[in-house]
Amino acid sequence: MPLIVWVTPVSKKSAIAQFSQMIVDELVRRDQNVVVVSSDIGDIGESLFGDCVHYGDFETLRALSDSGATFIYNVGNNYGYHGGVIEICEQFPGVGVFHDVYYYDLFYGWIRSLSLDAHDEFLADMYGASVPLDLRLVEDVLAHRAEHFPMLEWVAPKFSSIITHSRFAADRMNGLVLGPVSFVPLAYKAPIQTAVADVDEKSCVGDKMIVSTFGDANSNKRIESVIHGISSSDTLKRRVQYNLVGSISDSYKNKLIDLAADLGVDLNVMGRVSSDDYARHMNATAVVCCLRYPPTESASATLVESLLSEKLTLVTDIGCYSDVPDDLVVKVSWDDEVRGLAYGMRLALDNPEFAGVTGRNARKWAEQTYSVDTYVDGVEAHLGARSARHEDLVIWQRTRDLLKVICVGDRDEESLSLLVENIRNFEILGASSSVGAA
Repeated sequence: MPLIVWVTPVSKKSAIAQFSQMIVDELVRRDQNVVVVSSDIGDIGESLFGDCVHYGDFETLRALSDSGATFIYNVGNNYGYHGGVIEICEQFPGVGVFHDVYYYDLFYGWIRSLSLDAHDEFLADMYGASVPLDLRLVEDVLAHRAEHFPMLEWVAPKFSSIITHSRFAADRMNGLVLGPVSFVPLAYKAPIQTAVADVDEKSCVGDKMIVSTFGDANSNKRIESVIHGISSSDTLKRRVQYNLVGSISDSYKNKLIDLAADLGVDLNVMGRVSSDDYARHMNATAVVCCLRYPPTESASATLVESLLSEKLTLVTDIGCYSDVPDDLVVKVSWDDEVRGLAYGMRLALDNPEFAGVTGRNARKWAEQTYSVDTYVDGVEAHLGARSARHEDLVIWQRTRDLLKVICVGDRDEESLSLLVENIRNFEILGASSSVGAA
């Protein structure tokens, strides 16, 4: 079988490294030949892979490329884990597995690593001279960047084709690459499935129902809207305890505590907890608020954990959350989320039987949808579709390389002739309308 070069973080601290370990194990179980390449920048610490190639080993990578290997790159928005991808992906073209739709942090890490004083000029060239770069009066910096310069347009064209974990992301990426863009739901094994057996499964404290938000606390998780949703109803204020489980800055913690106190909402900020305590909190929760706006990820581990835990899950009806069938979650419109959140929490209070049936059905669906087998089936199908368009991809890659030569001023006759020939071939194949900016 053709060799697969799987480029990924390998550090044990990386969630994508843990994802890759599952996928590589399954590929190998299916008799695929796989070489793992580390994309980590700097010290890896403890690695999840005993035998891997470093992204800086160009001699080995060149030999793998020359042998006809297929390069598959895991692309996330963390330069420390994924900087190696940017270093090699254009020299060794391949498939991008996109874990996010917002890549400003990856871009910023890359441009800082080059010591380039060209940040604003780069963004203006990509998004136009009128792109709003002044952040001094911006209240929500993440939302501003995600709207005006998410840098997806910078990173996506570096790959010949893409696998993404949401339909929403696929729609955004389709015009940025020549090859196919495939939607394959995230493979994930929730830690709660292997948690200690003596978890506290009560979803109430006294007569209060527990509602929780999990993961690192930030503005796009809409925590303030949940607090306002609880405060909008005397019943919810009296009967809901709202827990935050995950890392949080002191300033944001104090802001939320003050807001909850002013509105009469029972808020408990747990902070970062151990994996066993995380499992206990998940099991003790009746309703999980899994909200995002703007959506920056192409998948959500917390969403999968909640569905596998049979929880009534409130989601923003956007991004990867829209991919879940309507009858398995409560979908909340981002522009009317306070009312939608209040409705979802009242539903859980007033109709616990509905919440239980919905949770059980959600688990059955999630076990199949987010399985490793299903994911690897999708990867293999994508590679088959990609192979069918190999001639298109080769022509595009050659044309892109020629354009780069011309853009830096090397406008010799031979290069121009080859460029014209490739463009003509490209038009004959009918693929020119699919190409994004190189």
